[in-house]
Amino acid sequence: GSNRIHTANHHLWAEPLDEAISKVLVRDIAELTMNVAVERDAGRWSRSADCRLRVEFDKFHATDRSTVVSSGRYWLLVGDRETRLGFDISERLTADGHANAVSALRQSLKTIATQMGETIRNECRPAKSADGESTVAVTG
Repeated sequence: GSNRIHTANHHLWAEPLDEAISKVLVRDIAELTMNVAVERDAGRWSRSADCRLRVEFDKFHATDRSTVVSSGRYWLLVGDRETRLGFDISERLTADGHANAVSALRQSLKTIATQMGETIRNECRPAKSADGESTVAVTG
């Protein structure tokens, strides 16, 4: 058909994608949640986490149909209570090129962070620390 395949040797991520996604989600969720310290689970906690957020992705890529897809699930653990929710986002690409696909994927992460931030605000109501903050640990 009219399709053309070429190697895109310069379309690389600067770091492992799972680490980059975790950093972006932590930053976005922290900006959306007041009085909640959001940290990446890297084994260096300033205090024990009141809530744990685990994230798994099934899809995070551009398709051959001019869309980007982001899907998966996340769990919020507060004490013994666990909330499990999924996300499935499909965005239509409005222009060609790798930069446009990356921008659309970044927007999908903002949408996911907004959903997670809402879940944290609704479900994570732990006892606050002396500085008035609760802590949420993000893994996955």
